[in-house]
Amino acid sequence: MFRDNAAQTMLPALVPHERLERANGRLWSIELAGNALIGPALGAMLIALALPLPFLANAAAYALAILLVARLSGRFRPEPSGPRDWRRELREGFAFLAGAPLLRSLAWITGVWNLLFQMVMIALVLHVQENLGLGAPAYGLILAAGAVGGIAGGFWGEAVIARLGPKRTAQWMLACTAPAFLAIALAPGALTLALVLAVFEFTGLVWNTVSVSYRQRMIPDRLLGRVNSLYRLLAWGMMPVGLIASGLIVRASGLVLAREVALVMPFLVAALGAAALGAIGWRALGRGFGQG
Repeated sequence: MFRDNAAQTMLPALVPHERLERANGRLWSIELAGNALIGPALGAMLIALALPLPFLANAAAYALAILLVARLSGRFRPEPSGPRDWRRELREGFAFLAGAPLLRSLAWITGVWNLLFQMVMIALVLHVQENLGLGAPAYGLILAAGAVGGIAGGFWGEAVIARLGPKRTAQWMLACTAPAFLAIALAPGALTLALVLAVFEFTGLVWNTVSVSYRQRMIPDRLLGRVNSLYRLLAWGMMPVGLIASGLIVRASGLVLAREVALVMPFLVAALGAAALGAIGWRALGRGFGQG
């Protein structure tokens, strides 16, 4: 939690503002490559050799990361505006977020999007296993395909934003969500599902590139850390709600529908929710970026 917030907060001090899209995209692409592609495969190989090896390798990787961060040069602490008072600073962060219409819209759109995304991803496990009849290796490859799409989104997001502009990019990436959720439910096999997830993750990473780069630019340095943390509280705090909602939808649907139909109901509910979010968000983003 502290690391992620600090990384987003310090990035504008490391690169010029006009290169934030490239920096954010590259950073997320490398993280996805390590977390979703290299890490699981390497962990499986090490644990097959000896149980302690993955934990030792993880500790060594963290030690290397600490050394790399310690070597960064620059000033990452804004000038103090007066005596430190966490209550006053928290109120300032709330006030700034409440008074920035586009930033506020991005925060609640991201929160609802994350809720719907978690509904889909937790339901995907049983859908792949029971409805599609696929095993763990196929499921792992499907998730890996999604990671590849996200990595591509991180690398090409800057070009997409330069072509469409931030407003149109944010609107179209959001509009892709509902069709993607519906396509996940309708995908007949592993290959089609993998392609859908790859496209979906691509759009998600491009959305992140737009929204995070925007707030890194428009939030003053002295408020960036606390506003980032409040923004992420809403964006990430909705994720557990999505997990619980997905389970409740499957359970309730199973009382009146066949098991295979109940397992795809979270995708359909998420698609409807994403369609409504896209319609509302399209107007809010149009007004917000139009003003900015």
